[in-house]
Amino acid sequence: MHTYDREHRKAYSQNFVKNPAIIRYILSLVDIPAEYTVVEVGPGRGIITQELVKTHPVLAVEKDPELAKELQETLPEAEILTKDILKTSLPKTPYWVVSNPPFQIFSQLIKHILFAPNEPEGMLIFGQQEAVERIVGKTETSYTSVILNSFYLTDIPHTFARTDFTPVPGVEVVLLRATKIPTKLWQHKSDYERFVHQGFTAQKANLGKNLSKVFTFEQWKRLAKTFRFATTIQPADLSIDQWKGIFTYYRDHVDESKKV
Repeated sequence: MHTYDREHRKAYSQNFVKNPAIIRYILSLVDIPAEYTVVEVGPGRGIITQELVKTHPVLAVEKDPELAKELQETLPEAEILTKDILKTSLPKTPYWVVSNPPFQIFSQLIKHILFAPNEPEGMLIFGQQEAVERIVGKTETSYTSVILNSFYLTDIPHTFARTDFTPVPGVEVVLLRATKIPTKLWQHKSDYERFVHQGFTAQKANLGKNLSKVFTFEQWKRLAKTFRFATTIQPADLSIDQWKGIFTYYRDHVDESKKV
């Protein structure tokens, strides 16, 4: 193994895809308009980048200066930024994110993208199976997964073989696909984020108590009956439709002085 490969893997802990055919298949799973920029995070040696530049403007964000230099020389048609994506502003024009990032930054990356001033139209992101299943709400629900699944249609359309990567990862790797949902809720995204955040962060016994400064007990009982959940429900047990329902009531019927 080349000395640089050993040092890079130690410093950046990234697993690279070996076969371009897998990348072509992955990209066939979405229909990204040709005029949209594709932001690629952690392009490595450019196996994904070289496919993306055939059809789209590409902004590749690579933290490793050696790899960034190599990419700029081999793929001059891509814009390469030698930066940490978590400290980088995302485009103001419509864009998608395609990324095979270091697995340890997966959750931080999702948050950085999701709460950016201008969110992407969609995402294809490789990740450890356990982390991806959490973020789509398959195994547990969190503040981030509620926000993601309220605004994006998410699924796991592909499971990779470990041998698809070098070095071979010690975990199962899957693909997160997320596509923007056309919903009026986008007009109230900041308010919705604060509302859901209040539901998850207040350290009380249940969601009703977390939101007791927002809703009267009678209002909460009525909401529980309307949206079919127990008054003692935990925030992680509410469905996306239930979150949207109680937020709509909150937005339209709660006095401004009580809003979070």
